[in-house]
Amino acid sequence: SPKLIIVSEAQEYQAAAGQSVHKANIAFVGRAMSMQQMHKTFPVTGGLCTAVASKLQGTVVHDCCSDHAQMEETVRVGHPSGTMEFHVSVKEANGIEPTIEKAAVARTARRIMEGFAYAPAALFWGH
Repeated sequence: SPKLIIVSEAQEYQAAAGQSVHKANIAFVGRAMSMQQMHKTFPVTGGLCTAVASKLQGTVVHDCCSDHAQMEETVRVGHPSGTMEFHVSVKEANGIEPTIEKAAVARTARRIMEGFAYAPAALFWGH
């Protein structure tokens, strides 16, 4: 199914958990839709593409970014749950297509389970 990314210029808003997202701390606001549902944060794959687009002249995303945000390598996207950072480097030469030198994002992980599984000894020792 198609995934839609909707962007707008940076603006102040309140994230889902109630914290304030300040205009000065983000390059633009982004929302992602998939299967007619709003993404609760911002998807990594769509986020990387959108962050790269913010560096390419002539794109809608680029037009939503302030001049200051376009100069930085770190692209901070404001999403429903807060912000997400992408690291993008694009090289542009006169008359030559832009080259994407870097598009990266850091992810965090958390332990979701810890426990024991009990099985009869016969499974292991053939008794």
